[in-house]
Amino acid sequence: MNWYTKKKRRIQVDKIISHDDLAWDKDIINKSAGIKVEVSETEQRITINATSSRLASIVCGGIFFLAGIIFAYFTYTEAINSLDGKILSIICILFGGVLFIYSLVRPKRLFTFDRLNGTITYPETQANSINSIYFKDSEWVKKYSFAGRFYIGDCLALVQSNEYSTVTLLYNDFYSEWSYLVWFMDKNRPLPPGTIFDSIRKADYNRRKTDGFPPPLYNATILISEDKY
Repeated sequence: MNWYTKKKRRIQVDKIISHDDLAWDKDIINKSAGIKVEVSETEQRITINATSSRLASIVCGGIFFLAGIIFAYFTYTEAINSLDGKILSIICILFGGVLFIYSLVRPKRLFTFDRLNGTITYPETQANSINSIYFKDSEWVKKYSFAGRFYIGDCLALVQSNEYSTVTLLYNDFYSEWSYLVWFMDKNRPLPPGTIFDSIRKADYNRRKTDGFPPPLYNATILISEDKY
């Protein structure tokens, strides 16, 4: 697949607050392994663990490794006396072993959204490093995910410094979550719904009042009032 074909499968996703049907409550977030919220008068950050499930890779690696051991057993006991059997057993053992170990030690893909500083920190896939940019300068796209010729779903991805590559943040019906994150990153608006932010709403209001209630950073298609939030 060439770059033109890949690019056709991208649709730009704008930074617009369009949903208010999501509220992150303290009990739910505290039990979630994928979302961490850090809030105080001086720090307001959301960290999302976008690492794909390790379980499938671990199981797959284990199956290949076990299959290689079985092939090796029958091959070297001459039940299957062939060069193809020996090669197959070596390939299965190496592939399964590497996949199993990598699944255990691979680094997490963490996105950190910093409301007060207006930045996001994310894993740079190609360089295998951590990068930080201003949220207002970030480019996000909706990608159509395919397994071969078969469509398997949509995902929200960040376009990296190398425009040919992206790193995925959210999957499938992500618009409510994306709208929530954009709302959170607009430090000139009230904090989004959810008891996770209740402890700092007053302090955040006073901060914006001290700044003279500057205009919002991002557009909204819903009504966001100080009285409601």
